[in-house]
Amino acid sequence: MNDRGMLSVDFLAGFTIFILALIMVINMVPGIMIGLESQNIDYDAVAYRTAVILVEDPGWPANPPWELEDEYHKDDIARLGLAVSDNTPNVLSRSKIERFFNTSFFTEEEYGQKVIFADMPYAPYAYNIALRIEGDPVDHTPLGDPVPERSYGYIRRLVKVKGLHSADVDCNNSIYHKTVSENTSVTNTYFTILLNYTELYDKSIGDEYRMDMRTEPMEVTIHNFKSNLNTTDVLDVFINNIRFYKEGVLGEIPFAYDDFDNESYIYKVNGTAKPLDYNFSIKNVDDIYLKLNPPLPFAYETDTVLMVNMSLRYYYEEGQWNTSKDYMDGTIYYTYDTSANSPMNLPTLTPGVLEVSVW
Repeated sequence: MNDRGMLSVDFLAGFTIFILALIMVINMVPGIMIGLESQNIDYDAVAYRTAVILVEDPGWPANPPWELEDEYHKDDIARLGLAVSDNTPNVLSRSKIERFFNTSFFTEEEYGQKVIFADMPYAPYAYNIALRIEGDPVDHTPLGDPVPERSYGYIRRLVKVKGLHSADVDCNNSIYHKTVSENTSVTNTYFTILLNYTELYDKSIGDEYRMDMRTEPMEVTIHNFKSNLNTTDVLDVFINNIRFYKEGVLGEIPFAYDDFDNESYIYKVNGTAKPLDYNFSIKNVDDIYLKLNPPLPFAYETDTVLMVNMSLRYYYEEGQWNTSKDYMDGTIYYTYDTSANSPMNLPTLTPGVLEVSVW
């Protein structure tokens, strides 16, 4: 009989195998239970994450921005953020908002993948995203499904929406009012908007106020056009065309544009959209509205000086050919420098509320 208190080799081997087997089982338990654990989703956290992406992130790609992608390149869009830039959390871009709420462009599945990230395993989220902008005439219909009565995550973010850059030009201003004295029945003039990209990309101007020709549209409204005319002299006035020119480049750009086929601008008279037509008289027009849409030619060349020419043609009464005649002509210097007679209006920041619900 052995009374030394020593364990046998067989017992030690068996005990070691038992401990190793127990460790393996413990490691396997989380994997076995993962299907059960995934049902306990923190919907408030998902709603918070979604709101952060929307109001603090400009989305991806950023250059060129995702809102300028067409339907053939939607797969290149990874994330739908609404912020003007990384430096402007809670300041939203109106261009991004308009594209984001365009349900004819994005499908419900694409919203889930690019905003909620609902294609992740075990995350079949439903959602509702709503945006209200103070005093905005555009009613953005909420995205997603109606919010249930209970058991959903919710976040509410106060935001500002960056307005469009604009210019208001008064035709009665003497710097745009010219006189011609030659004996003529027709006078052709050019009303030019000069955009110096180097000045407009001034980094000392915050992103929420800076004019970015790459991504943002611009509005120009010419006021009091009718009142500056001597209607006893003028028979008719027509807008011939609107053309882009680059400083240092001979001829208009792009070269393939047809006279009346140009998607880079929207043209309205007295609030009504009009096609450019040689037979359309603007003599009795008070306001002429022009909206320049991105991307404008050479928008990514920051040393570009771009000129947008609105060509006007004045026809005079036969009896007035030998008299002095008034007409509009001149250059609008679109710049932050108010001493240069710039009619630029910095964009307003309009309060809004973004609400995200997830369940």
